[in-house]
Amino acid sequence: MERAAANCILCNSSERSLLYRQEDWTVYCCDACGLGFLDPRPGVNELGDLYRYSYFDGQYGHGLKSRSPEMKKRLSQETHRIRFFRKIMRKGRILDIGCGMGYFLLACRDTGYDVEGMDISDDSAVYVRGELGIPVVVGTIDGINYPLESFDVITMWHFLEHTPDPRPYLQKARRWLKRDGMLVVDVPNYAGTDARKTWALWKGWQLPYHLYHYTLYAGNLEEAPRESWILHGSQQELPLGARQGEARADAGSQTVRATDRPLLFGTQLRRRGEEG
Repeated sequence: MERAAANCILCNSSERSLLYRQEDWTVYCCDACGLGFLDPRPGVNELGDLYRYSYFDGQYGHGLKSRSPEMKKRLSQETHRIRFFRKIMRKGRILDIGCGMGYFLLACRDTGYDVEGMDISDDSAVYVRGELGIPVVVGTIDGINYPLESFDVITMWHFLEHTPDPRPYLQKARRWLKRDGMLVVDVPNYAGTDARKTWALWKGWQLPYHLYHYTLYAGNLEEAPRESWILHGSQQELPLGARQGEARADAGSQTVRATDRPLLFGTQLRRRGEEG
């Protein structure tokens, strides 16, 4: 076990309040920006044991045969994710960070993208490589490097809440994306309708797997260090779950709709000084 940072990793505030407690686990909330964080939490050396095959079996079902009827049904559930960026990036190379069982990547490959995954779990990587034939690198962000501008799209579907520190992942994603590449981040929203209605039973807590808990304000991608980057043509959905019904917002040149579930951010990135 280890302690979380004394100051908020996003805004550096030292003020915190109790947000949620479940048995031996306690989640605090930054009083300034709203970022929720587990403290104490599993240490880096304990994370590998947490994400053994039983975790993915419970979350996503036992690894499916690549062309089974069950897989076909599963892939149909991934199409809404692809639709989020397909109008902007109709082809190219995709990296899914925290790829789990690889179903999203398989759906992307079937749609015509070149795909690759990254995950902390050796068990899930064996399945994704062997059954799905998709390359996966195993490890944490500190030990993984790609050449600059390697990918057209980088996705993190319900991943950042699992990381001891989300900032290095956002920093490297910016470097690994091609000019005008797209970064897509999806995280649970503890300020959303589902969370507020169910609270103690809310599925988004998932302690101790979820080390951080986000709201719209605590999920701002611009909080990540960006010395050499600016946002360009930003596309960002509204606080999914924070409002009833459907909301709309103009974001860059695009108009996107907010649904009632997690926070979903999509951002096109461009190097500072480059003109559109």
